[in-house]
Amino acid sequence: MSAPSSALALRSARRNALASLPAGFVVYRGPSLIDGSPIVVIVNTITSSENSKIGRMAQVWFLRSDVAPNVAIKSGRDVAICGGCPFANDNGCFVDMRPLMSVWHAFERGSYPDATPEQVGELIALAYNMGKNDGIRLGAYGDPAAAPFEVLEALALPVKGMGAATTGYTHAWGGYNAPGHLTHGAGTTHPDTLPTPACRRS
Repeated sequence: MSAPSSALALRSARRNALASLPAGFVVYRGPSLIDGSPIVVIVNTITSSENSKIGRMAQVWFLRSDVAPNVAIKSGRDVAICGGCPFANDNGCFVDMRPLMSVWHAFERGSYPDATPEQVGELIALAYNMGKNDGIRLGAYGDPAAAPFEVLEALALPVKGMGAATTGYTHAWGGYNAPGHLTHGAGTTHPDTLPTPACRRS
């Protein structure tokens, strides 16, 4: 097989692999680094996300694994994945509940198989290389500081290595689990609730 035809065959195999992906993956199940409650980290829309504000980004969701998001929000148990965000505990969070609950129900149904963050990071990088996404968003819902830094690093490094975008935010600036997470996202504070405004983007 000639070099051009080999390259075409490889590209076709990669395209087929992306076309057969599940809706998303679970890349972490374990305790929240904020308060120890059980959480899950889900990555979906690896090949497309038509959000007009953020572009076509793979989305990373930080959810409690033992209670639905709407219940967690109403009861204040969302602190496990929202930390010190002043909009937590049903206090005006901007996240649209419809896609959030859709992700939760898919998780409950078992629609997201388990995969390592390294595997999923490579898939996102491959999708970017194939023109299927613009990068990764660390925090479609929840604070990245709830999960181990190693999980986010494994997701983000292949994507950054391709030159794709890595975006995110945390309210953990200077607090729990913050320094490593801010390597790949942005620190956000609110002057009326936290002492030192700061922001850093990757």
